[in-house]
Amino acid sequence: LVSERKQLHDNLIRLHVVANSDSYDDQQLKLQVKDAVVEKVAARKDMDYIVTRNVKDYHAGNTPVMLPDDFVRLMS
Repeated sequence: LVSERKQLHDNLIRLHVVANSDSYDDQQLKLQVKDAVVEKVAARKDMDYIVTRNVKDYHAGNTPVMLPDDFVRLMS
């Protein structure tokens, strides 16, 4: 179990994007950029899943998108 968790952890990618300011427009742009980068990386790296609390934000691509709780259940 420990080795499986380490392997999973070693294969995770977490992305943090910083907005130019706290303005509504900059925050929306930040989210759009983050979503686009995640989708492109997932497609190029042939990732198994995108795990997010914002499933509705991901439209394109063939990578399955799921909530964290669903991912944990899948890995159990």
